[in-house]
Amino acid sequence: MTVICGHHDKKQAWIGGDSGAFDEDSVMLTETKVWKADDYLLGACGGFRLAEIAYESAIGDPYKLRDHLEVWWKDLGTGENDTTILCVSVSGIWIIGADFSIIRCRETYAAVGGGGLSAMSALCALQGVAMTGKDRITTALKTSAYHTNKVRGPFKVISV
Repeated sequence: MTVICGHHDKKQAWIGGDSGAFDEDSVMLTETKVWKADDYLLGACGGFRLAEIAYESAIGDPYKLRDHLEVWWKDLGTGENDTTILCVSVSGIWIIGADFSIIRCRETYAAVGGGGLSAMSALCALQGVAMTGKDRITTALKTSAYHTNKVRGPFKVISV
């Protein structure tokens, strides 16, 4: 489980993620859940292998990234994908689903992962509140960690 959340306005975009990597018995910390590629910010939750392929591709555009990942996954030929990727730019937010579908979000914010619902709720409640984008994302991440037992700091927030 994890949480990745993003927000944008007409001038800047932000994404943030937690650092927990969980299995049935333990927790480890990771640093590769959120990154920049081109003019996009990306974050992944779920399986780490497809997240690694996305990171190494240096592709930001959600449609090009989806096509790249889908080809890679089909060539692998085994199992089901369980990775979801959030793509954020100043012009919008997209979610690449585990079935390689793309959703363009209507709102100026989105969150994915096991802690996504609490982060989305926090981002919704913070609309209209005067605060920086970084503070907005940090608050949503902290809210998710407080209400979800498998979200772990430290949190990483980046912007374009």
